[in-house]
Amino acid sequence: MRDSAVRSPQDAVRAACAARGLDATKLRLLHHYSNAVVLLPREDAVARVTLGRHDVAQLRRSQYVTGWLVDQHSFPATRPLPGVDLVQVDAVTTVSFWVYYPQPELPQPLTSAHLGCLLADLHAISPLPRDLPRWVPLGSLKHALQDDTAASVLTDADRHWLQLRVEEVRDELASLDWPLGDGLIHGDA
Repeated sequence: MRDSAVRSPQDAVRAACAARGLDATKLRLLHHYSNAVVLLPREDAVARVTLGRHDVAQLRRSQYVTGWLVDQHSFPATRPLPGVDLVQVDAVTTVSFWVYYPQPELPQPLTSAHLGCLLADLHAISPLPRDLPRWVPLGSLKHALQDDTAASVLTDADRHWLQLRVEEVRDELASLDWPLGDGLIHGDA
């Protein structure tokens, strides 16, 4: 689907819902940071709006891995909405659909210790799916530096310097000894 008239995350979700036969009535924006998350109350789902030039195959892989974590390892992750594929709304907007889990009021706020326990459980999962790509450090930065938007806010010299620095950091990381071995990495964490 290619709709160049998309102006807001809500418009993108409406277009994606129409393409997948989902009910977008009374949708509500939950948050909008690097991605937007929109509640679809009539579907018990949320739509995640990914903006910017990105790899659709990577977004599909994210859905696959998340489903695998939940189904095969009972990991407490958000499950992709069953049977509903993502929608590339336009050249820079993709919408994926996920099961909605109402958030209860907690007696105490979650802490970094809670996150640490989840990440330790994630890193301990084995064996890993064989078709997962290896982590490429600073991949999103390298990609962003090649985008037209970067050219509008950075000089060519600054972009070139940053691109060189990305390669230096990658080389340094490649020479490190990783005592924990291979495992899953959560990019946001």
